[in-house]
Amino acid sequence: MNFLHWIFRNLKLDDNNEIDLGFGVVTLCILTIVLSFCYGIFYFIIGIYELCFLLTMIFFTSLALYFYCCRRNRRAAYIAAYWSMNVSCVLVHFFTTYYVGDCGTVFFVIMVLLAPHMYPLTNARNTLVMDIILVIIINLTYWFYLFSAPMYADFVGNIFRIIVSNTCLLACVFLLYINVSAQDFIKESRQKLIDEASKEVVLDALTGLGNRRMLEQYRSEFEQTVSQEYPLSLAAVDIDFFKNINDAYGHTAGDKILEFIAKNMKDSFRKSDLLIRWGGEEFLILLRRTRIEHAVIIMENFRLRMQNSPIIIDGVPIYIRLTIGVKEHRPHTSLDDSIKKADELMYQGKLQGRNRVVVEEKT
Repeated sequence: MNFLHWIFRNLKLDDNNEIDLGFGVVTLCILTIVLSFCYGIFYFIIGIYELCFLLTMIFFTSLALYFYCCRRNRRAAYIAAYWSMNVSCVLVHFFTTYYVGDCGTVFFVIMVLLAPHMYPLTNARNTLVMDIILVIIINLTYWFYLFSAPMYADFVGNIFRIIVSNTCLLACVFLLYINVSAQDFIKESRQKLIDEASKEVVLDALTGLGNRRMLEQYRSEFEQTVSQEYPLSLAAVDIDFFKNINDAYGHTAGDKILEFIAKNMKDSFRKSDLLIRWGGEEFLILLRRTRIEHAVIIMENFRLRMQNSPIIIDGVPIYIRLTIGVKEHRPHTSLDDSIKKADELMYQGKLQGRNRVVVEEKT
């Protein structure tokens, strides 16, 4: 068991939970080692020492490539080993067929032919090219054997083997198409799940607006790109007397009001603006490429829109009042300080009588 564990220690999954490239090549090395060893003994027994020597060289080369791949664990090493296996298997098949006849060495080539379909050794295009090249080599070898070595000729058998090899190619191409289609489907499904999970993480469940995690995604952008050409204004928005609405009409009504405000925000602001439910009945709006003067006009229009658009709950119109603090984010100022200042301006508006937009005074 320890020996088997040592052999297959490269069996692991990559980041996509697929069999690692190294395992495919190492497995191919092991198969080549076993087959070359067995065929080497066979040729030694029947007295064809040239092929025995060739198989011995392939045996030790495969063994060396195995240890090399295990130590390096790099894609370049695996690809080099894989193509070495290709050359070795084709040589064995060609010389054996020429000198001895058909001894089953076509399985060397078919092993290499099937390997890319079993493991992610290379991309689909290269795999298809390999399929075609290897099957052409098989066909040419059999035709050469049929007409150049008549003493071993088996016309019906060779025609049958050529048909089988071409059928194998068609099967491989079909499997390749199925695998590529399946991989594309899996990648698309996985990406869709990741996107949906990401949205759930950064979106507020009730309103569909961003949450504080979404702001963290854009923090570095806002702090680094703010300049004269790319101004940024922030607005802290709070619903006036929201607790009284909850007490009078219930929390369900409060949730409907939050959803109503969120919908109006999405309709009122640009897609490039960042809309965040900051917590409770408070919202944070980041207006890209917007100076403070323009931001005040935008937020005043939004305040009036909400004030003049009551929401009907249980047949009762509820008018929404908002207090808003507006601050322009300055270069070399932390985003947290700007948000804090906008929040302070909003609370100043509360003290001044609510239902208003309060802007930072220029110094």
